[in-house]
Amino acid sequence: MISRSSRRIFILLIALPLLLVAVALIYSEMMARLEGLDRDFWSSLQWATETFTSTGYGSDSRWSNPAMVLFVILVQLLGVSTVFLVFPFYLVPFFEDRFEGRLPAKPPRRVRDYVFIYRWGAAVAELVDELLASGVHVLVFEEDETVARRIRDRGIPVIYGAIDEGDPAPNVLLAARAIIANGADHENGTIILSARQQGFSRRILALARDPFHRGPMLSAGAQVVYTPTHILAAALAARASVRIEPLVSGLFDDDGITTMQARVLPPASKATCTVGYLFDHAGLQVLGIWRQGRFLAIPGVDEAVETRDLLTVARPKTSSALGPDQLVALRLAATRDAGPIVIGGFGDVGQKVAELLRDAGERVCVIDKHERPGVDVVGDLLDAEVLREANVASAKAIVIALSSDASTTFATSVIRSIAPYTPLICRLNRQQNIERITLGGSDFTMSLAAVAARLLGHHLVRQEVPSSTGALGVLRVSQQEWTTLARSQMAERGLLKTVRQARVNVAAADSHDAEPAVVVCGSAASIGAARALLRD
Repeated sequence: MISRSSRRIFILLIALPLLLVAVALIYSEMMARLEGLDRDFWSSLQWATETFTSTGYGSDSRWSNPAMVLFVILVQLLGVSTVFLVFPFYLVPFFEDRFEGRLPAKPPRRVRDYVFIYRWGAAVAELVDELLASGVHVLVFEEDETVARRIRDRGIPVIYGAIDEGDPAPNVLLAARAIIANGADHENGTIILSARQQGFSRRILALARDPFHRGPMLSAGAQVVYTPTHILAAALAARASVRIEPLVSGLFDDDGITTMQARVLPPASKATCTVGYLFDHAGLQVLGIWRQGRFLAIPGVDEAVETRDLLTVARPKTSSALGPDQLVALRLAATRDAGPIVIGGFGDVGQKVAELLRDAGERVCVIDKHERPGVDVVGDLLDAEVLREANVASAKAIVIALSSDASTTFATSVIRSIAPYTPLICRLNRQQNIERITLGGSDFTMSLAAVAARLLGHHLVRQEVPSSTGALGVLRVSQQEWTTLARSQMAERGLLKTVRQARVNVAAADSHDAEPAVVVCGSAASIGAARALLRD
């Protein structure tokens, strides 16, 4: 494969002699017509070369005709400019490529039984780190030379080539323990077909940009095909709307429990507010806390609530409602349960988030720089006037779905100045940027890299795929069953909490027993483990 610098040198070697010949012919003709002096071709070529290289003029150093003088000045300037262009744009890159190590076309000997990854990108970056940390070898096949060198500088095994030219070699694919296709959809289809044609019989996983292409990739030979951008959009939409994912899944009206979200306000004094304090003074059971982008399910009574925490709380419906002043006295501000959900950015992820929310019956307001169908407010998400036009301060949730992590980070700070208590949900590309954006005020942040790593890692190293939205659920058990659960390690570790005694909803619970039951709350994983324990 001919490098770009080599092609530039080839063009230079052709263009420079042609330029010198053209200048020599023009000089010879002008000397005859304007100065009345005959110069043969070789003398003219010598003058052109001396002028371009600034080495002197020999016998021709004076001209009387103004037009001739202007021509000589023009050629001198052209010659000096050419020297400054040749070195930085042609010679320097050429010599850098010559002295820089060539990228390998086959894997290092030490890399064996590897996961073969076709094309580098944000979707596989975190997965690679997790595989290497687990002791699983990785080999990246990259077609972009600049990207390949950057991967190599990070110490990640990489080979360079082009699938259109028959790369990689068949033995490279056949030696892999699994293949992950992360290129464009048509490139993924090519690498999948190539691997199967060469006799590769192990697992092939693919990431599709367009859900319509999942079927063709499966037909080509992939065993699993994911669309990470749509899975990411579903997680963001679920976090923004209780119609898609309730704060506590499985609660019925006759359970007599109401739930809400509340923001913790700055303290008026140095006194510490705890989960137990909120229950003792207002009957509020704190079931979950979103803190700096992390979800804490079923916090203990001694857990202190911190400024900016977003709480999921429950209380009996029979209790009198808490007014705004009462909540402020508890350092709480209830989040809005009415108003639009504002979406910033209308790319692939933003469009899918808007579609899911509208399908769920939510009122949506979309902000984007470009005017197109589906966009409600045209403008920059970083512009305060645009945010006010979108009535961000009255939104019940805000989703930032920009494609740039830097823009998302700054937009978070801008929005927080206008809507300090509104739940803020953000999309990122790189997991490494989550801490930075969380400090800016994001409540829930999910990256494309994290989504892909969870999905692919589940198949490659059999790791569990955790809930992406911090979901809570309930389990209705008899008093005897609760006694069993209360003696388990889950209860001792504080993973389950009794919400209240309630009558079983016979139709929903598929039970014919009308005795009072205990309603138990916990994370989705804890509720699943509790069900398994009771079955055993």
